[in-house]
Amino acid sequence: MKSNTMMKTVTGDQPDLKMVNPRAAAIGIGSTMRMAAANPDSDDMPIRTFGTFT
Repeated sequence: MKSNTMMKTVTGDQPDLKMVNPRAAAIGIGSTMRMAAANPDSDDMPIRTFGTFT
């Protein structure tokens, strides 16, 4: 029988994240748009969105 327990949310201090590659970018792919993010120090528009169509 499966128990109905919920996961506990942990709050508190989070460790500092170190930068691994400052020239890396991120891309998010969704059903209606694509998003690209770059280092704000290297671009005037660090976050850009693009619509999609089929």
